Amino acid sequence: MATGFHLGNYLTKLIDTKRLRRKEITQQMGVQYSAFYGYEGRPSLQFYIVLRLCHAMKYNIFLDVANMLPPEYDYDKKSSTGKDNIIAQLEEENKKLKWENDLLKEMMIKKG
Repeated sequence: MATGFHLGNYLTKLIDTKRLRRKEITQQMGVQYSAFYGYEGRPSLQFYIVLRLCHAMKYNIFLDVANMLPPEYDYDKKSSTGKDNIIAQLEEENKKLKWENDLLKEMMIKKG
């Protein structure tokens, strides 16, 4: 399946955008400069390497990749983050408030 996603290019753009230093990343990962530059040239990387990159850069690469997938793709909802739970609660509260607002508008129209 061709995805058109090149992890190495993404990594290069991320480093530039976040203004990260390759020297610090390589030190955190315990890899040579040449190995790191090799990562940037590869379209894919092993899961473990990406995980190490996340820790070294203090950035969640996996979430960025997950956000590129269609929203209808299934996932383990039990493992959703606290943010996901808060968003769901706020969406539910928003629905309730909209309903109450509509009800108040209706009452004002009937009264006035």
